[in-house]
Amino acid sequence: VCTKKEELETLRELEDSSGIIIIVNHNRRFDPNHKCLKQLIQTGSLGRLIRGDIDYYGGWCHNGVHIVDVLQYLFNSLLSPTVIKYACDSKYPTDPTLHVEAEIVGAPIRMTGHDESFYQILDMNLKFEMGQIKIENFGQEIKVFKKFVNQEGENILEPDVEQSRTGMLNPIAYAVETMVEYLETQDESILYPFGLEQAEITMDTLWKGKSLYENRS
Repeated sequence: VCTKKEELETLRELEDSSGIIIIVNHNRRFDPNHKCLKQLIQTGSLGRLIRGDIDYYGGWCHNGVHIVDVLQYLFNSLLSPTVIKYACDSKYPTDPTLHVEAEIVGAPIRMTGHDESFYQILDMNLKFEMGQIKIENFGQEIKVFKKFVNQEGENILEPDVEQSRTGMLNPIAYAVETMVEYLETQDESILYPFGLEQAEITMDTLWKGKSLYENRS
């Protein structure tokens, strides 16, 4: 993460002058099972997102970046922070962990920051009209639930075993495969989801959130 836009511009200049494409290790983007999850959401089979609840630790910029990036990646939409409050210090002196209220695709998102002196946590719970997605244990467990009407006519959730997956098995290996594919084909579109343009969108959301926090009344 660049701490300010000037750092990003320096990277852009280096990319342009060298002719070498810079890619960013937002590793969930390289994970094929997060890609499958994105495809599932985009089909609309779960319906409209109702709300998201997320637990995280380790600073808004240092670890919050992973939440911001994966949400914007999954939904092809911007996350818009609306209310930001102090949660606790992180091990990074200038990057506190924050409680964040935001919106994405018209749904409320609540990020709750936690003190990692108790334990580290990074879990996401996304509730849709017709199901639920839980991304737990730092993205390693992807659990999908579908709405089902039982014999009593009640709407309940049942695990969707086919769509539930193990994530983050070896994202670096998939990143290497992606780079090899680009080198063999010279197709720059292969690298687009991992490049500076997409990273800038994520960083812009972080910068807006940081500014909102620093300028709070």
